[in-house]
Amino acid sequence: MLPFCKSISIAFGVDTDFFKPDPQEQKIFDVSYIATWSEGWKRQALFGEATKGLRACAVGSLQPDGLGGLQKCNENGVYTLVGLLPAQLVSKLYQMSRVCAITSWHGSERSMLESLSCNVPLVLTKDNELGVSLVGDHAIVVEPNPVAIRAGIEMALKKENVNTRDWVIKNYSAEKYAEKILEVIDK
Repeated sequence: MLPFCKSISIAFGVDTDFFKPDPQEQKIFDVSYIATWSEGWKRQALFGEATKGLRACAVGSLQPDGLGGLQKCNENGVYTLVGLLPAQLVSKLYQMSRVCAITSWHGSERSMLESLSCNVPLVLTKDNELGVSLVGDHAIVVEPNPVAIRAGIEMALKKENVNTRDWVIKNYSAEKYAEKILEVIDK
């Protein structure tokens, strides 16, 4: 068994063969948020406020504290899916989205990498320090308030021909993830 102190130093990875762009897929959502429903740290209510009037989608399994965020998203016209989704659907949701916005103050690193692997521009709140350190210049980093998040989304919507996939493949592909695990185990 891998000791906990070693397991926390393992970087994140994404299956880039699975999470990839599909140029044939119609972009029906302006923005999506694909993560667990938890208002304590995922802050979907913030997403709901920032995306009012946009074609927005928020998806994820529901935690006990997630009802407030779900309600705020529904009040603001955000299309919501609750539950554990098959990976095929998650990949399609990224492909159907023009932008991915992560409003959590921590977590969602895998969602960030999946989005970038699909060449979907990412908006991230700057108080998500691990996320910012993980994706850095490959995201639009904004203050954690609805006005700043909305401005970041609008900026991302103007981006064309985004290619963050090459960076993800180089740094966070399944192969790179496996190499990192072996490196940590061998220490």
